[in-house]
Amino acid sequence: MTTSQPDTDSSVLELRDVRRSFREAGRTRSVLDGVSFRLAGGEFAALLGPSGSGKSTLLNLISGIDVPDAGEVRVAGTDLHRLSERDRTLFRRDRIGFVFQFFNLLPTLTVEENLLLPLELAGRTTEADRGRARHLLEQVGLGDRAAAWPDRLSGGEQQRIAVARALVHQPELVLADEPTGNLDQLTGAGILELLESMVAASGTTLLMVTHSESAAGRADRILDIREGKVLERVARASGTPG
Repeated sequence: MTTSQPDTDSSVLELRDVRRSFREAGRTRSVLDGVSFRLAGGEFAALLGPSGSGKSTLLNLISGIDVPDAGEVRVAGTDLHRLSERDRTLFRRDRIGFVFQFFNLLPTLTVEENLLLPLELAGRTTEADRGRARHLLEQVGLGDRAAAWPDRLSGGEQQRIAVARALVHQPELVLADEPTGNLDQLTGAGILELLESMVAASGTTLLMVTHSESAAGRADRILDIREGKVLERVARASGTPG
């Protein structure tokens, strides 16, 4: 596991001294207190932390759903804080992919229609784009289920579609929020292997939020979030006494 930080010019995701707090019951509660880290193109990082540690807040800032009180969040060189709310929404739609714990497939759309939705929203309906979608469907092993409804698929099959959907518009960054949290251990392992291989093949940067040490162990880097800080876990040198 690497512990070096990539150069700024190669960073797909960069956070600089990010701070975010909320008012609760008349008091200010600090959730993120000077978070800084970078991810380069093609890196796979896992973000580990207990419930309430700020993982969701951090994802909301990285995706532009929320903005920091201070600091910078840059995705593909763009400072999201400087964009209007509308432009952040468009940026998120076009440049970031998402994989959620509960799949979030629309029940009134077929498998293929769910997969094509990010392209439809972005106005990308060329035959080349549709061909890419069909290829991704084959890659996740569901090429014969294009006309099926989501409720006819198993949980693992629905998550496979969700993985393909996150990549269909060729984003620079994919955010995976507990992608195996709603699956059994064996199915979850298969989803992680699929997600890892697909982002590696496309050169996409992946940040995965998880509470699972085994899932995090697949990543190139592990980031721990506790008490408002994010620190990179340093691998113990081989032969070093415990």
